[in-house]
Amino acid sequence: AALLVLLVIGVVAVRARGPRSGPVLGVLAGVAFAGSPIATRALVGPHLDVRTIAPAVSIALFGLLGFWLYSAALRRTTVTAATAPLVLFETLVPSVVGLVCFGDSVRSGWWVVGVIGFAVATLGALELSGAEARLEDLEVEALPEPLQHVAEVLDHTA
Repeated sequence: AALLVLLVIGVVAVRARGPRSGPVLGVLAGVAFAGSPIATRALVGPHLDVRTIAPAVSIALFGLLGFWLYSAALRRTTVTAATAPLVLFETLVPSVVGLVCFGDSVRSGWWVVGVIGFAVATLGALELSGAEARLEDLEVEALPEPLQHVAEVLDHTA
């Protein structure tokens, strides 16, 4: 069910246009990639039956969906703006699902570290997603001499 819902949202997001569509697709790709490790929790044994084949197939389908959404994000935005939210969500979603649904726990005394780590990762992803806008406004003359030449070459090849 989660795979189908994510697919429908993904199709809508791929068809949508706008300045935030690339990072949004990166978020959806991260959620899709997060589905694979969550689905592995349902693998119960090495036997080939419905209880193992269905999760195995869903692992592959979540991966394919994530790949498609990430590819669409890369067509809309820069690598950094698509990848930062992807990495954040492909890590965060399985962690939260593990804590809430599967009874995983955090070692005693480590909640503060986990919350700080999440906050730093979120702020880093947000900062990286907006970095290209700040780099576009950078004046070539303000760069050191060797970098001015590199910037000019890159500007002409783009």
